[in-house]
Amino acid sequence: MKDNRELQSIYVSWKRVMIRLSRSKGRLFGTMFQPVLFLITFGLGFRKVGGNLEFVLPGILAMNAIMSSAMAGISVIWDREFGFLKEILIAPVSRASAVIGRSLGAITTALIQGIWIGFLGILFGAKINYLGIIPAFVFLSLISALSVGIGLAFSSKLSDFESFQIIHNLIIMPLIFLSSAFIDVSTAPKWLVFITKVNPFSYGINGLRYSLTGTGTVNVFFDFGVISLFVILATIISIRLFEKIEV
Repeated sequence: MKDNRELQSIYVSWKRVMIRLSRSKGRLFGTMFQPVLFLITFGLGFRKVGGNLEFVLPGILAMNAIMSSAMAGISVIWDREFGFLKEILIAPVSRASAVIGRSLGAITTALIQGIWIGFLGILFGAKINYLGIIPAFVFLSLISALSVGIGLAFSSKLSDFESFQIIHNLIIMPLIFLSSAFIDVSTAPKWLVFITKVNPFSYGINGLRYSLTGTGTVNVFFDFGVISLFVILATIISIRLFEKIEV
């Protein structure tokens, strides 16, 4: 009986994220339009200076997943502001189920956006390995899950939108641009290569790039192991912090 309640709680949390997405016309518009801007700016722009869309496309996919998933933490602050979080905390289920449900909702959103971005990338001329689409979904899910864990961990300790936005910009943005998303480590200076190697998102992006293009800097199984380890750590930390929330 308890297991059924936990599963139902996870499903309800996931469904609530999906309903919010479907009802937010501004967010849906941004989801459709922002990838086009990214592809024009990073994809076609990099091509003008000797880059290639196949290298940039996985970076765009990862950047979109990281940004949108980290913002999932705002839902915690929003629910705290309007009193809904209190109802979640007093429900006869573990708080971990709420975290897992929100995480699955953010991952589902990232995958939907990823399909759209991948479709646009192909229209823009990117050549991808279609046999690697399933592994690419796996790595994209792991990237999203890690970002969700970070976002939920911070939102569990913060109580206002302004503070979360500042922390988001200070933490998430450097993690994106100091990863292998848009940095070619084969030509980058050694100090920059070192930074990308200690950035956990780089391993997910390397695996994503290898799945879609067949190119990568590290063994794909090593990439999977490292990003999975960080996902587990981030999820555990976010659950522990969420369990300590007081309203």
